[in-house]
Amino acid sequence: MISVNKLVLFAGPPASGKSTLIQELQMGRINFLSQKLGLDNISLWRCIETQKLHELSDLHIDRLILQYDFLRQWKLKYFNQNYEEDGPLDILNSSTEIIFVTLWIDPSILIKRIAVRQLDALTQCKNPFKFFVFLRSVHTRKRLKQLYSNVDELLCQYDKWLKFCETYTTKSHWILKNTEDVPILYPLSKWSQVVKEFE
Repeated sequence: MISVNKLVLFAGPPASGKSTLIQELQMGRINFLSQKLGLDNISLWRCIETQKLHELSDLHIDRLILQYDFLRQWKLKYFNQNYEEDGPLDILNSSTEIIFVTLWIDPSILIKRIAVRQLDALTQCKNPFKFFVFLRSVHTRKRLKQLYSNVDELLCQYDKWLKFCETYTTKSHWILKNTEDVPILYPLSKWSQVVKEFE
């Protein structure tokens, strides 16, 4: 079991901008956000996606930024999302200090991004042996577009995630509204205010 001293977990659905946001932080382009989250000296922080946690050989990591797709179980289990069963999240139990950052973005933008990814996947699918993998991704993206088109259902998935997060003692939990311009950070207590226009 890997133990972590300081863990910052960026969570959100596919196409919400998790990877891009973390890259921007690493390049020092969003300093106000780094300061707010306590990401002092970003070069000392290790960054990794959840599905690659098993590749870590260290038994102890001082500072870790983790990227988590909170619909990853949903995509596999057809609408049954149970975070307690998701093995990589066990790292939360061995982390001394936890900060959650949950990303929110306009669902219409999510739909557009999923469509772009679908087109990119189609143009890159030249290997016939990978065609079935491509078809599976088509099905997954179709389901995601349906989910993103149903704001109530999408908010339900967010609520499940936020309730799971409540089971942990954290230093802080932020909602990051990932706009097309500058991201805006809100404390979790402002969650209802952030999504009010979409309800």
